Amino acid sequence: MLGADPLPPDDTTAVAGVRRWIVGIALLAALMVVAAAVLQQARARTVAGFNRSALALKAATRDLHLGVLNLWLAADADDGSPWGRNQGLALLAQAEGDLRALAPTLDDPGVDAELRRHFSVLRDPEPVGLAGRQISVRMRQSLYALDQVGQRIDAAVLAQIAAARRRLDLYSAVLLLTSVVVIGGTAAGALRADRLRAAARERLRRNEQQYRSTLAAMAEAVVTFDAQGRLLVANPAAEVELGVSLAPWRDQFPLLDWELCDEDGEPLARPQRPLWRALDHGESVRGRVVGVKFPGRDTRWLSINAEPLRDGAAGAVRGAVLSLSDITASRRQAAELVKHRDHLEALVQERTAALASALQAREAAEAFLRMVADTLPGRVVYWDMARRCRFANAQACRRWQLPVEAVQGQSMVELMGADYYAQRQAQVDAAYRGVPQVFERDERQPDGTSVTTQVRYVPDVPDPVGGQVRGLLVLATDVTALKNAGEQLAAANASLAQRADDAEAATRAKSAFLANMSHEIRTPMNAILGLTHLIARDSSDPLQQDRLHKVDGAARHLLQLINDVLDLSKVEAGRQVLHPAPFSRDALLRRTVGVVAAQAEEKGLALEADVQALPARLVGDEMALAQCLINLLGNAVKFTSRGQVALRAEVVEREGDRLLARFAVSDTGPGVPADRLPHVFEAFEQGDASLSREHGGTGLGLALTRQLARMMGGEADAHSEPGSGSTFWFSAWLQEAAAPATSESAPAAVLLVDAEQRLQDLAAGRRVLLAEDNPINQEVARAQLERVGLQVVVAQDGAEAVQRVLDGGIDLVLMDVHMPTMDGLTATRTLRAEHGVDLPIIAMTANAYAEDQRACLDAGMNDHLVKPVDMDALYRMLLKWLGGATSAPPVEPIQPDAQLLAALHRIEGLDASTALRNLGGQPAQVVRLLRRFAAQYRPGLPVLREPAAATSRAAWAEACHGLRGACATLGTLLLASDIEALELALRQPDTDLRLLEAHAQGVDAALQQLVARIDAELGP
Repeated sequence: MLGADPLPPDDTTAVAGVRRWIVGIALLAALMVVAAAVLQQARARTVAGFNRSALALKAATRDLHLGVLNLWLAADADDGSPWGRNQGLALLAQAEGDLRALAPTLDDPGVDAELRRHFSVLRDPEPVGLAGRQISVRMRQSLYALDQVGQRIDAAVLAQIAAARRRLDLYSAVLLLTSVVVIGGTAAGALRADRLRAAARERLRRNEQQYRSTLAAMAEAVVTFDAQGRLLVANPAAEVELGVSLAPWRDQFPLLDWELCDEDGEPLARPQRPLWRALDHGESVRGRVVGVKFPGRDTRWLSINAEPLRDGAAGAVRGAVLSLSDITASRRQAAELVKHRDHLEALVQERTAALASALQAREAAEAFLRMVADTLPGRVVYWDMARRCRFANAQACRRWQLPVEAVQGQSMVELMGADYYAQRQAQVDAAYRGVPQVFERDERQPDGTSVTTQVRYVPDVPDPVGGQVRGLLVLATDVTALKNAGEQLAAANASLAQRADDAEAATRAKSAFLANMSHEIRTPMNAILGLTHLIARDSSDPLQQDRLHKVDGAARHLLQLINDVLDLSKVEAGRQVLHPAPFSRDALLRRTVGVVAAQAEEKGLALEADVQALPARLVGDEMALAQCLINLLGNAVKFTSRGQVALRAEVVEREGDRLLARFAVSDTGPGVPADRLPHVFEAFEQGDASLSREHGGTGLGLALTRQLARMMGGEADAHSEPGSGSTFWFSAWLQEAAAPATSESAPAAVLLVDAEQRLQDLAAGRRVLLAEDNPINQEVARAQLERVGLQVVVAQDGAEAVQRVLDGGIDLVLMDVHMPTMDGLTATRTLRAEHGVDLPIIAMTANAYAEDQRACLDAGMNDHLVKPVDMDALYRMLLKWLGGATSAPPVEPIQPDAQLLAALHRIEGLDASTALRNLGGQPAQVVRLLRRFAAQYRPGLPVLREPAAATSRAAWAEACHGLRGACATLGTLLLASDIEALELALRQPDTDLRLLEAHAQGVDAALQQLVARIDAELGP
């Protein structure tokens, strides 16, 4: 502030003048505050009013274009779309009301009439004298005129906004200048009275704060600069508008470093920028639109007013004041409006082009349909609801002998004739009610020939559900030739049906014959086998034993022939199912070669086999492969008198891990004549009838081999030279399997004591859960397991086994399959679901069939042991799954007792050597288990003595299951064999119940006799 001399202390006049000056300044300041408030309210009301006008104009323009679009779309629809037209009229009414409300903005009395006229044209797009495309042109003219009115209103609103802003800017400038005057007056008062300098300074500070408060209260952004363009003052609205904080840029202004552009996007040089026009030239700038490209942000558009600050009315420029308004949103809205309008224009053009294209396509389609209908051999006619012809193809016109133009619009009575129409009126009426009609009629052609015509009345119903009939399509086709062919076809079908019935009757007869043969032969064969076994068990005469052995062999041979017949029948009926599973190549070889090895040795034949070309592990149906190999090997050995029989295997083709294996069996027999070779693979056929009589057989083996080979994706065939032998082969698709983690079986040289010692060294102390419901089997298994130092936990059924495992501490599970409450398969599935797959689970069951083993593996078990469990096999299995365990001291062996051994050998029906082998060579253990066995089964099995009933099979099988395992383990092999024979008979569904009852009672009697012998030698 500038300094001044102090006032004399006694100059009361000066003091009074100063007081009056201060009062005047205070009043003026209050007036400024009131003016600022009034100015702020006026600005807010003005901006709100103009915003409402802009929004109303935007809404009216949108409703206008949407209404026109709805009217055009409704007019183009086939049904006129009344809903679309009503929607369009409603939108036009809303747009007309909004535009007429904004019309006074133009200050033009003719605008209202112009709006009424153009909206009237849009609401009634079909004036007299205009049609088709002219309607679209006139509507577009009115729409364009209304867009022009909207643009004029928009311009008028923008002009009023600019005028209002100028007025408000002027008021702001006046207010600002007044503030300057107040500040100047305050300074002058201070110069006049030095004594009141401090008071003047305080008043100046308050005025400055009031000034800043006024700026802060203003909604419009205001920024003040000095003559060098440095930032002096900026109100908060400025920071909001610019989106940055201006405090760090005191004495400089970042806007100078930002890129500015005009409304066309061209960069603005310094002379064109509003600030420098005010500072350099002292110009006042109003409503200059400038785009500011902020670093890293989108361009913002500002409306800038720049006013220079001068020293006096015409003094030098000492600064400038800028007021800023962010108009980015309004420009975006305007751009969107233009874009929307352009989009509507494009839609109109696209729709116009589409309509023209559709019209052309429709004309082309009509021409195409006319051409197709005219080329049809039948008559095609379409009748509308007034029963007048709207379409008739050339055939119909020729029938009526009228040109196409003459039939259009004619009624049914006129074209069909009154008599014919009266005959068909009921059917025509039904068709018009929506019920199709089909009938045939005989009619005479114009050339005099008689034909049969099929006539169809097809109602035209666009919507099948609840739709209304719009017309009737009549199709008349000459079906004379078709009717004649149908009669011939019916006769042929009747003949074929009779032949099919005859063939089906023959098939039923064949099936009935096979079923009866199976029942009639299996029933006495079961009795023969069972009684032969019982007689052989009770007889000690060697000659009688030999004869019974031959009877048993002959009976089993006859049973095998029946099985071949039924197997072939099953394959041909498509009921044979393959069960692929991993298997060992060498095990398959041993199994199949072992079947014919004895017969080959008896005849002095050399038997060779080479299958090394195949992988060691394969996936396929081992049973089917074995059956095919046994058939080929058996035939070769049977028909070869001297020389050799050789089996060779090779890989013919590979596809990834899949391979086509070929098995060939060559012999040095007499060979097959060339004329008989093609027939040897047919059922009941052999190469030579004389050989058939010499060697026997049914000729089913090769037929079954070919069928099985084809089921496995391969083929079977043979080549032979009479006198030089034959080669029979078959092929099958197999899959190479991964090698097992451990060997499938230990070397044959490993003795039981070696396996026992290794198990003691590796697994002693481990806990094994034994899930077994039979007490005898529990004792046997416990003794075998505890002998090698394993800790045994016993579970009576599957549910208890699951609970014991979940309680923890179990290293391996020996799981019986058949148990009460919960069987072993269910228990295994439950453990896999709740405990996981890490725990080894070994199946222990008396069933040794492949399907039983497969069921165990499918349930989640890791391996399979067959009862009676051989100690060597058991220990090897335990070594396989418990190998690597912590070693423990071996159990001291128990010395045999000579007296106990002698007592065991005296028990008739007991194989003491087998019992000792199964129980680790401990006579005391064998005696203890035999006594427990006798105590449990002293009453026998009462269920086996009950009369036969429908439910007896299941009860007898359940009773035999546990008993057979205990008998085999304890060495009572004859009784175990009887039980196994009974179980096999129970598996056959056609075995007579009376024979089964006799067999079951025989097993019970043998059991009680065995118990009596045990009591006699060992005591109860």
